[in-house]
Amino acid sequence: MTLFRWGLKLLLSLMEKVIGDNGYVGDEACITPKDATSDQHRLAMKELRKRHETINGKLKTFECLRNQWRHSLDKHHIAFRACLVIVQLCIENGREVYSVEGYSDPIFDY
Repeated sequence: MTLFRWGLKLLLSLMEKVIGDNGYVGDEACITPKDATSDQHRLAMKELRKRHETINGKLKTFECLRNQWRHSLDKHHIAFRACLVIVQLCIENGREVYSVEGYSDPIFDY
């Protein structure tokens, strides 16, 4: 939550929001299960949160979310981005991460 509030939240555009768990209830930049408009909406948010946790699990393979960074902080983003790129390449080359069955994106699905 601290990382979100001091980092990602500051990068969101005016109307942009993120999906979070109940720990984010009350934060205007987050949509939580409490904000769900239907059971289907609540289920879709649950599935999306699971997919996000699956990606975090893949990043843990590199232990970049566990071990203390012991180099100059100005190089941390390079190493972390390299881990993200490797995970992204695995996904693009057929390693399925997590499929959200029945979810349709209201913005991109026409």
